[in-house]
Amino acid sequence: MPFQQHQSLRYWTFDAFQDQPVRQAVFTRQGGVSQSDLKGLNLSRSVGDDEANVLRNEELAFEAFGRPLETAADSYLEHGTRHIYATKGKSSRDGHLLYADILLTDRPDVTLFMRFGDCLPILYYDPVHHAVAMAHAGWRGTLLGVANEALAAMEEHFHTNPQDVIAAIGPGICVNHYEVGEEVIAAVQDGFDGKATGLLPQINGKTHFDLFEANRFLLEQAGVGQIEVSGLCTAEHLDDWFSHRVERGNTGR
Repeated sequence: MPFQQHQSLRYWTFDAFQDQPVRQAVFTRQGGVSQSDLKGLNLSRSVGDDEANVLRNEELAFEAFGRPLETAADSYLEHGTRHIYATKGKSSRDGHLLYADILLTDRPDVTLFMRFGDCLPILYYDPVHHAVAMAHAGWRGTLLGVANEALAAMEEHFHTNPQDVIAAIGPGICVNHYEVGEEVIAAVQDGFDGKATGLLPQINGKTHFDLFEANRFLLEQAGVGQIEVSGLCTAEHLDDWFSHRVERGNTGR
């Protein structure tokens, strides 16, 4: 049951976690109170939306998820590998948000919360130590190894063994819509050093980058045995997802 509905809100859940004592959701843009280019469930304060709209959207999402908004632990995303071990809710409303692209916790009263608009959300669960993590993987983060840095942070804080981890890669821009230039091409060729083939296919004479496969490969190489890849493309399904690239920056998260 990947897609679920709560009143006007529609969200995706992963099959990999269905039998585990964790709750997770990737909310679509459907529902919510934002208007114009941000119409729907925009959860970002950095795209010009009214503060009251974003707050109401957050409340709606957390109500649908069955969690108090005060449990939210979030961060400003910087396309890096910095992590935050969240021991309590620290919502962006309190004005003390930190920069990080990896969040992790082993506290049941904390809800990890990130915002996306083409980059990949990667979710992790360690059933041995009952710990969870979430990572934000755009092309820069992918090439910096954010997928594996999240595992390293789990090992540091919880003694996680990657072989025990269940991982899931959420909706993001797919290879068919992710044309890249020389900077990204060179970085991928250097970063993967030929170890992962097919990451830079030619489509209609242009070079594209496969973010899904790149991060799946990194997780697999790190020893993660159970990986679910949603394969859902944010650029192809604008009725469900915000896409920074397709909507030329005039969109939500």
